[in-house]
Amino acid sequence: MKRLSVLILFAACGDDLKPVDPVDMTFVAEVTELENTCDDRQLTEAGEVFIDAVRAADGTVELLEWDLLIPGPGIFPNVRPRDGVVDYDANRYSTYPDKTYPYRIEGALTMDGLDLTLIEHWYRTPDFSDCLRKVRIVGRPRGFRDASSLDGRYEIMTSYYGEVCGSDPWPALPLGERVYVLDAHPRSTGVAMVLGGAVFIEPPAPAPDGTVDWDGQVWLSGVEGEEELQGGLRGVFTAERLHAELAFRTPDQAAGCFHAYLLHGDKRAAEPVEVGGDYVAVYRLRDECEGTVASYESTLTAIRQGPDELEFYDDWGDWFIDADGASFYETDGSEADGQVATFTGTSDPPYLSYTLEFRYFDADGGSCVHAWDVDAVARYAPEYDWEPAFLPDPPNPNDLTGILARTDPRARPTGQFLGTTVTLGPLDFP
Repeated sequence: MKRLSVLILFAACGDDLKPVDPVDMTFVAEVTELENTCDDRQLTEAGEVFIDAVRAADGTVELLEWDLLIPGPGIFPNVRPRDGVVDYDANRYSTYPDKTYPYRIEGALTMDGLDLTLIEHWYRTPDFSDCLRKVRIVGRPRGFRDASSLDGRYEIMTSYYGEVCGSDPWPALPLGERVYVLDAHPRSTGVAMVLGGAVFIEPPAPAPDGTVDWDGQVWLSGVEGEEELQGGLRGVFTAERLHAELAFRTPDQAAGCFHAYLLHGDKRAAEPVEVGGDYVAVYRLRDECEGTVASYESTLTAIRQGPDELEFYDDWGDWFIDADGASFYETDGSEADGQVATFTGTSDPPYLSYTLEFRYFDADGGSCVHAWDVDAVARYAPEYDWEPAFLPDPPNPNDLTGILARTDPRARPTGQFLGTTVTLGPLDFP
């Protein structure tokens, strides 16, 4: 995160009675630095950055960015575009000079793009004298709603065939399979592809018929850090689907041997017609063990693992749940384990709701419940009305950080509750 030592407080102003334009999109943007009196350096121009505009439960927009060239804390809540125009003023508080500074965003923001100027009044170090930073951000939407674009997210069945050496044939059946989300983004140097947040490759753009035949560097992120490996991708990649063989060699393998994967799956639909997808959500935490209730806004992802199984990846864990049509139910654990987890939910795209309850048992036979209720709507489709069953807590006016504390359940599961076990080779980690 940027500027971890900075405390922030926002107080956006404007006529709150006017309707806010519906916006929920991730933008690919270029940043141009227009003015900077806070650093003794030349003005610079950033490369490509992602700017996330996330709808909130009250219809406003939260802007998120993490590029160091963009001034500010990286999080801008309560943005209210009207008729495509943003006129946003806020305040930032810093503990160092014990002073509040004005911050301004102005320009255009719609589902079709953004053109924003960000102006930050801040301070120089070490004398805390006033200074100013100003940038312009111009961006276009990612291809989540464009069925003809390679840019977007694909739900990819990842089938692991084990180690293959030389020209030996691949085994007839995979050792294990799991669906991962593949994020693909074309850029000038190729197509950046991230599989499950663990594998990063950048092959060149596919041929007109979709053919990909590439050898190069494969970055593998695991529990022990990131490894740079050699590998390749061969198959067909189009705006509709990916069907390709992924291979890479790890240092523990003999010469000529490699790990073999088959990747096959479709791009997520441009319209929210399936359960699988990204969601914006309101979480309500109910801790009967401590007698507290708290609500806040965040996101989650749902992945279709099979006809009768869904994976939900939310703020509190990764859950594999049986699905019966639009209904979901799963239970795990026992009183002997010390806890029982129960997941219940329903879906009516673009809407999703569920409750995950952990009942904890003590040695005297008593029990209490820690649970979270989730009410969500699909991202990138702000034209759908959303009235969550419960609302996030209002900001604490005495909390200068402006950040709602999120407390973990008092006893997280000691085992793999509501999980799954498959053999995926180097991808076989939590």
